[in-house]
Amino acid sequence: MSAKTKAAPSLDLLRYSLVVVWLATAFVSVWELHGQSLDLLAKLPRPLPRWATAVVLAGAAVDAVIGLWLA
Repeated sequence: MSAKTKAAPSLDLLRYSLVVVWLATAFVSVWELHGQSLDLLAKLPRPLPRWATAVVLAGAAVDAVIGLWLA
């Protein structure tokens, strides 16, 4: 018997749905970069005007990496 077993189809569906969620989150963060993404950071108690774009892009990159890692 092999040490590596194949996951049940329902677990594959769950994993791929998580991949879609993470990749879609990354895409939407970049798509809305100068809209909702920056507006959300502007509402912080201490806004980060210089770093806001970098923070959003870094978050989108992390979301994409997680999505690709799950794939």
